[in-house]
Amino acid sequence: MSLLDAHIPQLIASHTAFAANAGLMRHTISQAEQSAMSAQAFHQGES
Repeated sequence: MSLLDAHIPQLIASHTAFAANAGLMRHTISQAEQSAMSAQAFHQGES
């Protein structure tokens, strides 16, 4: 067993955590974009 083999489970775990955080960020960004778009549409309707 090489030194790299010992680190593989740790690498997989950190990659999984990173992927989960990236997914959460994408969701947060898309929500922010949607609320910005609806606010913009609301203000355009006001003027």
